Amino acid sequence: MNHPTKEQLRTTLRQRRRTLLPAAQSRAAHNVTQLTVSLPQWEQAKHIALYHAADGEIGTQSIAQLAHNEGKHTYLPVIGTNKSMVFAKWQADEPLQANTFGIPEPMPGAQTYSASKLDIVFLPLLGWDKHGGRLGMGGGYYDRAFADIEGPTLIGLAHQFQQVDKIPTDPWDIPLELIVTDAKIYHRKG
Repeated sequence: MNHPTKEQLRTTLRQRRRTLLPAAQSRAAHNVTQLTVSLPQWEQAKHIALYHAADGEIGTQSIAQLAHNEGKHTYLPVIGTNKSMVFAKWQADEPLQANTFGIPEPMPGAQTYSASKLDIVFLPLLGWDKHGGRLGMGGGYYDRAFADIEGPTLIGLAHQFQQVDKIPTDPWDIPLELIVTDAKIYHRKG
């Protein structure tokens, strides 16, 4: 049986995600937020990396607001040279600038924080499977940032319809520990 390639999955899943109306996007983000804050990892976390949602990804604004209300520190990814990614401290009222992909990130000079010291990292994705496979946009930024690092809980945020039977993986792909969808929480199997 032939499984779709990463590129085929990216095309199909991106098209599906783009069909969502703003109200459906908002409901999905609300549901994901409610499930996220029920996680035991959330309760204990002090340093949380988020992402600025783009292209139909699950929004993280509510998660950021709850984190700030609870005195947690939040960070956003910043794309660096040589396809690297670091995490910079971020408050919701601080200005952001668009990176090379047009995604807002903290301004130059923002205080960075070691990826290994983060408690939770919320990752955007196009697709996921029950084994923790994550299909991102294809740049490998998260995989490089968390290669050979233990510590943070890696949690994918997704729409339920982004689940597929099997994500094709490469040896450098970093698996997710949890996937929180608009319907339920999944723990990686295997």
